[in-house]
Amino acid sequence: MWTRSDNRRALRLYDSCGFVDTGDRASLHEGDQISRLEWRRS
Repeated sequence: MWTRSDNRRALRLYDSCGFVDTGDRASLHEGDQISRLEWRRS
């Protein structure tokens, strides 16, 4: 799953659901950075 790197609200939500940041980054056409998240079982 990908989300904008500066979208703190989404990042908090995904974190609370068990997703972790993989460290992968990409740029959108507009120049915004996006981060890849991966669901990890506890």
